Amino acid sequence: METGEPSLPKKARAGYLQWTSQENQLLMRLLVDGIRRGWRDSNGSMTKTTVEAKILPVLNKQLGCNKSYKHYMNRMKSLRKEYNGYAELFRCSSGFGWDPITKRFTAPDEVWKEYFKKLLHMNSFKFNYIPGSNTTPLVS
Repeated sequence: METGEPSLPKKARAGYLQWTSQENQLLMRLLVDGIRRGWRDSNGSMTKTTVEAKILPVLNKQLGCNKSYKHYMNRMKSLRKEYNGYAELFRCSSGFGWDPITKRFTAPDEVWKEYFKKLLHMNSFKFNYIPGSNTTPLVS
């Protein structure tokens, strides 16, 4: 049945807004600034009120975007997943290194092959640039 509207992917119809590299970098800078200012609560997170009052207005104003708390929470979920992957890579760091110029993990091919046998979902770490990373990623 023809409606006259272009066919959009489900995510686009559902209000999905992809985060740009610029939005990611500013969000991370704002979060680090908020942490330094003591905006976290007792469990280490920022409250919805704090995010809506101090983080999102700056992000939206500076970049002309319209991110909501829901967008923020979805992005935090993705960032947490990425962080956990990087942390796991460092915990299993036998043979891995970090190149601060290319901002990528380094290792001989044999080390990568062994590692990917265990964690196939992390294959992109060998090739992905980590934005905003001037030194080794902050992983505890």
